Amino acid sequence: MKDAITPRVTVVIAVYKRVQFLREAIESVLAQTFQDFELILVEDGSDVAKVVAKEYANRLRYVWQEHQGVSKARNVGAVAGSAPWIAFLDDDDLWLPQRLERQLRAVEEDPEVALLHTDHIFRESDGSERPGPRRTPSAQVPSGWVSRELFLNNFIITSSTLVRRDAFESVGGFDVSLRLVEDYDLWMRISRRFPVKFIPERLTIYRVHGDNMSRQGDLRDALASVQALHGLLAKDPGLEAAVGRDAVALRFYRSYAYSGYTHYYRGHYTMARRHLLTAWRWKPSDVRLLLVAGLCALGPRGRDAARAVRRRLGSTPTPPAEHEGA
Repeated sequence: MKDAITPRVTVVIAVYKRVQFLREAIESVLAQTFQDFELILVEDGSDVAKVVAKEYANRLRYVWQEHQGVSKARNVGAVAGSAPWIAFLDDDDLWLPQRLERQLRAVEEDPEVALLHTDHIFRESDGSERPGPRRTPSAQVPSGWVSRELFLNNFIITSSTLVRRDAFESVGGFDVSLRLVEDYDLWMRISRRFPVKFIPERLTIYRVHGDNMSRQGDLRDALASVQALHGLLAKDPGLEAAVGRDAVALRFYRSYAYSGYTHYYRGHYTMARRHLLTAWRWKPSDVRLLLVAGLCALGPRGRDAARAVRRRLGSTPTPPAEHEGA
């Protein structure tokens, strides 16, 4: 790391209890072809990363805080730094060596941009790698003023982001009241005020493991994102007009329908009925929702009938991905 008074980038890694991947994450930062950065490791209330941090004492700064969640930890790391750009890396993910260099080159080409993100690779538990699946294909990921597209589908991986500090501070950083999809909430708020740029190069490695790939987690994040979007609509009166009423209706319809069907096939009939009916209010033309909501009263006996409905009328709606690749 250079001895410049003010580095170009502040890199923030937040960690809580999980250190099995931390060394590799740190090494991927230290191996960057662009070296004018400061690396700040924030441990959120646990006491497992300090030993690792000591191994890199001359290459990073270690900060400890009482357990307050990843949003607070990332904010603390950002405040502890001084660089005009902030890059975030989850403690289980990795960067390819050209990640920062390529993003900062893109900034020179497009100086108005406030948030940059890259394409990604999946690394499986056996070490194999593959292109990360995207609900939005790489060739279709937009750049510029992307609020509408981002509202419909979160196509930004947190570990791929580089954020201009003044933009981060002007929108208030991560919302510490959110325990899930706090990153999506921030990207949406930034996208309302600043242009966003996608770099279609696989410069981030998203590690696949049990903690981040559970189906239950997918459902939980889907509903959390909907609640976050409700909150954004309440706080930002101009958001609905900016993204369009049709986008709001489509987003909530797909997410509540997905939740309703998923709860139904898991045997959670009360919750299923509630979410299916909510989805129907967003799209009254989808009579499948009413049919399956009615079958909730039959409990397990209605499952075969519901499957028959699905086969006859088509598959259930698929929600937008709450985290690309997740």
